[in-house]
Amino acid sequence: MNRLPRLVFALALALAGAGPALAQGPAQAPKPTPDHKKLEYYIGKWTLESDVKASPFGPAGKNTGTEEVELGPGGFFVIFHDDIKGPAPMKATGILGYDGGAKYYTYYGVDSSGNVNVGKGNVAGNAWTWNTEGKVGGKVVKGRATINITSPSSYTFKFEIADDKGAFTTIEEGKAMKAK
Repeated sequence: MNRLPRLVFALALALAGAGPALAQGPAQAPKPTPDHKKLEYYIGKWTLESDVKASPFGPAGKNTGTEEVELGPGGFFVIFHDDIKGPAPMKATGILGYDGGAKYYTYYGVDSSGNVNVGKGNVAGNAWTWNTEGKVGGKVVKGRATINITSPSSYTFKFEIADDKGAFTTIEEGKAMKAK
């Protein structure tokens, strides 16, 4: 039996079904929503200063550093590149985004110590709050990061970790200033 007529017939059916879709023109690329646009606040170069308490992440002391933030693919994400000097020097890369389906902000970060942090966040006014989870020394560490926007060119930040009972202790507080 000749298979060519059946193949031609199947192709014709497939093209007939695709005709209405092709007539509508090319699909429109998704556009960032106002929730995605909020991430653009962070774009630019920042200087960071913070006071750090001893924790599973490192010793106590003062940190200084820079943070360069760029817009990610399609305007849906921002990408952070941190270079921190202090008692536990570190380089880190993080990606912030907004998950429109789940209705929360997302964070994924890695650093030069081999740590991976994943978080979910929300925004209320000028306060961004993130609940994070990562492993340090093989142990799961739950954290909470809070950023308070104080002006178009500055914000304060705080990072806390939870003990075994879920009580949070502040291990870092600081401020960031946008470079001019």
